[in-house]
Amino acid sequence: MTSADCPPTEALSCEALAGIIDTAMDAIVTADAAQRIVLFNTAAERMFGRTAGEMLGQPLGVLMPERFREAHRRHTDAFGGGHFSRRSMGDRGAIHGLRANGEEFPIEAAISRSGAGGHTLCTVVLRDISERVQSQRKLLQLSRIHAVLSEINSLIVRTRDRRELLDAACRIAVEQGTFAAAWIGLMNKDSGEVTLTAWAGPCSAHIAHDPAFARARLLDTGGLAGRAVATRAPALAAGIADGALPRCQEVLGCGYHSLIALPLGVADTSTVGVLELFSNERALIDRDGELALLTELADDISFALEHIADEEKLHYLAYYDTLTGLANRTLLHDRLEQALRAALQNGTKVALLAADIKAFRKINETLGRSGGDIVLRELASRFRRLAPDPKSIARIGSDHFAAVISDFKADSELGHRIEETIEGLTSAPFRAGAELIHLAIRAGIAVFPSDGQDADTLFKNAEAAQRKCKLSADRYLLYQPEMNASVAETLLLENKLKGALEKQQFVLHYQPKIRASDGRIGGLEALIRWNDPGSGMVPPAKFIPLLEETGMIAEVGLWVIRQALAEHSAWLAQGLDPPRIAVNVSAVQMRRKDFLEQVRAALGAGRAEALELEITESVMMHDIEDNIRKLHALREMGFTLSIDDFGTGYSSLAYLTRLPVNALKIDRSFVTGMTDDANSMSIVSTILSMAQSLKLTVIAEGVETEEQARFLKLLRCDELQGHLFGKPVPADEMARRLGSARLAARGPAGRCNPAPRSVSARTA
Repeated sequence: MTSADCPPTEALSCEALAGIIDTAMDAIVTADAAQRIVLFNTAAERMFGRTAGEMLGQPLGVLMPERFREAHRRHTDAFGGGHFSRRSMGDRGAIHGLRANGEEFPIEAAISRSGAGGHTLCTVVLRDISERVQSQRKLLQLSRIHAVLSEINSLIVRTRDRRELLDAACRIAVEQGTFAAAWIGLMNKDSGEVTLTAWAGPCSAHIAHDPAFARARLLDTGGLAGRAVATRAPALAAGIADGALPRCQEVLGCGYHSLIALPLGVADTSTVGVLELFSNERALIDRDGELALLTELADDISFALEHIADEEKLHYLAYYDTLTGLANRTLLHDRLEQALRAALQNGTKVALLAADIKAFRKINETLGRSGGDIVLRELASRFRRLAPDPKSIARIGSDHFAAVISDFKADSELGHRIEETIEGLTSAPFRAGAELIHLAIRAGIAVFPSDGQDADTLFKNAEAAQRKCKLSADRYLLYQPEMNASVAETLLLENKLKGALEKQQFVLHYQPKIRASDGRIGGLEALIRWNDPGSGMVPPAKFIPLLEETGMIAEVGLWVIRQALAEHSAWLAQGLDPPRIAVNVSAVQMRRKDFLEQVRAALGAGRAEALELEITESVMMHDIEDNIRKLHALREMGFTLSIDDFGTGYSSLAYLTRLPVNALKIDRSFVTGMTDDANSMSIVSTILSMAQSLKLTVIAEGVETEEQARFLKLLRCDELQGHLFGKPVPADEMARRLGSARLAARGPAGRCNPAPRSVSARTA
C-alpha cells in the first residue's frame, strides 16, 4: 500500500499510516479476500527473511509450515478477526512461522478484518515469541530438574541398597523430569567397561539386554560415556545421529535425539560410573542453570554411592574375613542359629565342624607369611567348592575354619559329608610358589540336638572335640565318643554293602503264609538277608535303612524281583506247585521317574503272575494320583498288588476304593496287641470288615500265639503269617516244605487238590 493509492485528500493520512506500519516492531501482513498478500511491512521482512517485493501477491500460507496450516484454519476464521498464539493452540497445534531458510519459530498473532464483499481485507499482526517460549521451557525444565533433585535426595535418605537407589533414580528422572530415558552404568576398572546397571524409559530394557550393544559400550574416550569418565566432566551431544553413541541407530529408533553423560565419582578421587540422560529433542540443555543442577544431581547420586560403599565396607569388615573372603565367627554364629531354628521346625539335625591345619606354623616358617596366606586362600576356595551352601563356611582363627552341616537325619549321612569334605580339602597338594604342600586337617564335630541346643554350646563342644582330635591319630572326632563308633561302624558297613550285590552276598529267605480256612500254605513272604563273609548273616534291620539312605535299595529291589522269579521258576522245574511271591517295593523305588521301566526290565521274560508287589500304605499316600497311575500300569503287566502295614498310613476309604489292589496286610503292631488291647482288637475287626465289603484278601502278619490265631480265624481273616507257623528259611528248605505240602494235599485217587496261591517277597 502506497500514498499514490489514496485520494488526494487522504494522501497525508495514507503516508502517515504507511510510515506507522513500516516502523512497527511487530510484523504486519495484509491479505485480500483470496488470501493473497497485499501488504508486507519491514518488521515482517526481518521476521521471515523475505522482502516485500517477493511476498506481494503470494499466498498467506507460505509464511507457515504445511503441517500448521490446518491448525490455523481450524482455530481461526481469517475474516472473523480474533487473537491466537502458540499457547492457545497447544503444543501440536501451535502456530509457527517459517523463515526463508526453513527454520520454524513460534508466533503470536492478532487478526482484524476491514471492508466488505469482494473488497474485504484481512490484516495479521505477528510477533516472534521464540525467546519467551525458550524462557518458559527453560523455567519448566529447571522446575522439573529441581523436582528430580528433591525426589532423589529424599530417596537417598531412605535407601541403603545400591540397586534400589539406581533403579529409582532412573525412574524419577523420567517420571519427574523431562527426560525421555535415563541410564546408569557402573564401571569395571579391570576391563574398562561401563555396564548398564539401571535404566528407565522406552526401549531401555531391550537395549540394556542387547549383547551387541553391551559390547559396543567398552569404555573409550571416543564415546560420550568414555569422555565423561575420562575427563570427570559432563559430556553433551546435541545430536545422537552425529555419532555421539555406539549403535546410534538403535537409540534413534527409540526416539532419542540428544543426551548428556554425567560422571559418577567417589570422594573426588575415582569415577565409578556414568549417568546418561536422553531427550527427544535435539537441544537438550543449556550450559548454565540446567547443567549446574544436573551436575548437582550426579554429585548427590555419587555421594549416596560412596555412603553405601562405606556401609558395605564396614559390614564386610564386621562379618567377613578379609584374607579369604569367608564369613567370620560372628556371621557364622548367626547362620548357625538360623540353621538350628530350621532344624527344630523340620525335625532334622545340624552339625558344626571346627577344623585346623596340622603343623601350620611350620608352613609359615618355611614359606613365610605370604606363602601361608596363599595356602589359606586356596583352602578357603576348596571349602567353597565342596560346601552345598558356601555361606556356611567361616574362617574363625589364624588357621581355624568352621562349617555348618545342616538338613540331615541319619548319622551315616553326616559321616559321608564329613569324609567327602576332608578328602576334598586334602587329597590334592597345595601350591605356594614353586613348593607343593600336602596338608592334614584335624576336625571336631558337635551335633544338634544331642551335643547342644544353641550355637554357643555347639561351638564350645565342636572345638573341644577338635582339640581332642589333635591328640589322636584320627582325622575327625565327634563330641560324643559313642557317636564316633556308630558313624565309623555305619561307614564301614556301607562300604561293604556297595560290593555285596556284585559279590552275590544277598539271599532270599521265605516265610509261609497260612490259609486260615484249612491251615495250608497260601503264600510265602521272601525276606532279604545279607550273608557277609566277615560277620555272617546280617539282620535286615541293620542294613535295609542304609540301603534306603544311600539309594542302593532301588538296585537291590530289582535284584529281589529277578531272584524271586528265578527261584519260583526253579521250584516249578522241580515239579513243585509254588504259590505267588510278593516283592516289597520301597519308597525310593516308587518315587523314581523310571520305576515302571525298571520293573519291566527286571521282569524280562518272567511271568508277572508269579509275583505280588507289596507297597507300604504310607508310601502309597505320597503323591496319590501318580501312584494310582503306576499301580494301574503294574496291574496291566500282570502283577498282583497288596498294601503292606495297613492301618499306619492314615489312608481314607475314598482313596482305598480307587486303588487297584488285591489285598491288605494288617500291620503287626495291631496283631501283637489285639489280645491285650481293646483298641487294637477294634482296629483289626474294622479293617477285616471293610476289606471284606471291598472283596479284598486280608493277611495278618506277626502272628506269634495260638490265641492271636484263634481270634483272627473268628474274625474271618484270610491268611495268617508269623513265627507260629514257621520262621523264614532258605529257598532249598522252603522247597522241601512245599514238596511235603504237595504230597499232603493229594487226594485218595492220587490227584492234587491245589490251594489258592499267594506269596510275599519282602526286603525288610
